[in-house]
Amino acid sequence: MSDCLVAYPKEMSPALAEVLGMPPHRLYPVWQLMRGVGFDIAHRYEAEVAAALHFLIPLAIRHEDWRSAADDELGRIRHAIRRPATRYSADARYEGGVITVTAYASDDPGPMREFRPVVTIELDEAHATELLGTLMIALDTPRAE
Repeated sequence: MSDCLVAYPKEMSPALAEVLGMPPHRLYPVWQLMRGVGFDIAHRYEAEVAAALHFLIPLAIRHEDWRSAADDELGRIRHAIRRPATRYSADARYEGGVITVTAYASDDPGPMREFRPVVTIELDEAHATELLGTLMIALDTPRAE
C-alpha cells in the first residue's frame, strides 16, 4: 500500500460508511494477514481492529469499489507470503464460470516483493483445464541442464 497520506473527506461516501460500520469480526482476516506478513500488531482486540481499519479506510476513500482494491492489495500481500524468494507469482480466481489467471513479476529485492501484474487471461473451465494439463506435462518433462 502506498505510504502517501490520504485527505479525509468532509462528506462520508457510501464506501467509507460501509468500512467504518463493519462489525469487528469481519475485520479478522485483514489483521491476521497483516500480522502474517510482518505488521507489528499488538495482540489486543482494539489494536487488531484499529490496524485493519487503518488499512481499509484509505482504500475506501480512494475507491468506491473498495472491496476490489482491498482484494488487490491483500492479493499482493498474499503473494509476498507465498513466494518471498522468487521474482514470479500467479493467482487464479473463479467467478461465474470464468477463471481469471494473473501472472505477477517483481524486481523488488525487499521482503514484501512489490509484485506487479504482467499478464491476465480469462478462461472458461474447459480451456483452464487444458492449460493446467499442458503446464503439468511441461513441468514433468525433463529439461536439459
